[in-house]
Amino acid sequence: MESSQARRNVALQQLQQLQEGTRPEIITVLRHRLELARAEISRAEAALADARLTAPYDGVITRKHREDGEALDIGLPVLDIATLADRYVRAEIDETDIGRLKVGQPARVSADGFPGLEFAGKVVEVKQQMGPKKLIPTDPSKIVDYKVLDVEVSLPPDCPYPIKLPVNVRIGLE
Repeated sequence: MESSQARRNVALQQLQQLQEGTRPEIITVLRHRLELARAEISRAEAALADARLTAPYDGVITRKHREDGEALDIGLPVLDIATLADRYVRAEIDETDIGRLKVGQPARVSADGFPGLEFAGKVVEVKQQMGPKKLIPTDPSKIVDYKVLDVEVSLPPDCPYPIKLPVNVRIGLE
């Protein structure tokens, strides 16, 4: 009988709370919890947007420096991206030849890794400032000129050379 009376008292208290409605302080607490939950959603969406990598142009990923889930340091590369539609190689021209060099001149491009395969290109850009030579020949009999002018030579779209492959460039100088 005591147990039944206790259950009856609990049921009466629950009925009274339902009839009175939710108290204002409980509503205030629940509203604050809702605001916190919305703020947490906004923070998570912002973190997700910051974690997404986007490229400034369409291209192909040529190298992946980091793996999924790996921590990143500021300033270190994550991916290398290249456009394969507009390919070119950079060549260093000795100062003795720059006076005979012009945009549009024909060039031949070959690579030691592709014997017998040579592609026609043309000079598409001649830089305006001399710079230090980056490519030092392995043949000790060759003269090394430490100041060179960079030029860009176009490659055809069907060229199978991988990006950053060392190539030989011969430009038909006038």
